[in-house]
Amino acid sequence: VPTDPLTADTIAAGLLDNRGLVSELLLDEVVERCTDPDSVVVPGRQRPDGSQLWLAQRVDVGEVCRLLERWSGEWNLDDQAPLVWAQFLAGFSSGDLRGAGPLFAEDFDPADPIGTPSGLSPVSPGGFDPVMVALAEAALTVEAAGLRVDDAWLNGQWVQRGGEQIPLHGDTGTDGNVNRMWWVPPGPAAEPQELGRVVDARTGLREGGRAVNAGTSAVMVVRFASDGVSATALLAPGQSSDPASPFHVDQAYRFSDRAWRTVLFDSDDVASAAERSEELIASRLAGPLPAQPVGPATTVAALEGQ
Repeated sequence: VPTDPLTADTIAAGLLDNRGLVSELLLDEVVERCTDPDSVVVPGRQRPDGSQLWLAQRVDVGEVCRLLERWSGEWNLDDQAPLVWAQFLAGFSSGDLRGAGPLFAEDFDPADPIGTPSGLSPVSPGGFDPVMVALAEAALTVEAAGLRVDDAWLNGQWVQRGGEQIPLHGDTGTDGNVNRMWWVPPGPAAEPQELGRVVDARTGLREGGRAVNAGTSAVMVVRFASDGVSATALLAPGQSSDPASPFHVDQAYRFSDRAWRTVLFDSDDVASAAERSEELIASRLAGPLPAQPVGPATTVAALEGQ
C-alpha cells in the first residue's frame, strides 16, 4: 500500500508509471511455469484476411521465458517484454482476465478487490497448458509482424502523425494499466494513414508494429491551493488536426517523453505566451437567431492551435 502523501506530483507520476496489474499478479508465476517445458506445440493460425499466419509447430519458449524473467512488469518505451506480454494476454478472453479460468486460479472476491483474482491456473490433468500455449503463440505472432521477440516497446506501439511514427508508452487495455492505448478506424476527414497489414485483430498488431489513435488522450493534473490554481497537461495523440500546423505532433512527442506542459490560467500569462490571435466577427443575420445554440465543434474550431 503506498505510503507517500497524495500530491499533484504523485498523481502525475502514477498516471504514467505504466505498471500492469495482471503482470503484477501473475508474472512471477508465469516465469516459474516456464522452467518446465523446453518447447510447446501450437496449432496453426490464419491472419484476419484468411491467409496463413503459421502452420502447426513446436515452439521453443526459452527466449521468451528469459525475457519475462528480466521484465519489471511496466509498459515503458525501453521495456522489451510488452510486445510478447500483450500477445500473451490476447490468448485469453476478457472474462479470463477478471476471474477464475484458464489464466487465474482464484476468482475475483469483492471482499479482497486488490488481491483477487490471483494465482496462476494449474495445468489440466491431461497435461494441456493454455498458459504456455498462449506464450508460444505470442512469440510467433510478434515474429509474424516482422519484429523481434525482444524488441523494445518503442518499436511496437506508436501513433502516426504528419507521416511520422511517434512511439507511445502504455498498455493495450488488457493489463490493468491506467495508461491505455488502442486503435479505432479514423473518420474520412483524418489524414491518410500508411499502415501495415493486420497480423492480430485482438491487439491491433500490424506488420511493423501496433498503430494506436485512441485511449489515453487529454491528461491533466490540477492543483488547488491557497496561492491559486496550477495545472500540467498532455495531449497524447497531438493537438491540431491540420498536418501543416506546428501543433500537429508536438504534444505527441511531449507525451512520449513525459514532458508535462504548464497550463496557463492568468490572462497576462496567456497573452505573453500566445503564438497568434484571431478575431471572429459574426455577420448580421436578416432573420431571428437560430434556435440551435453554438455547439462544441464551433468552439474547438475557434481554439484549435491556441
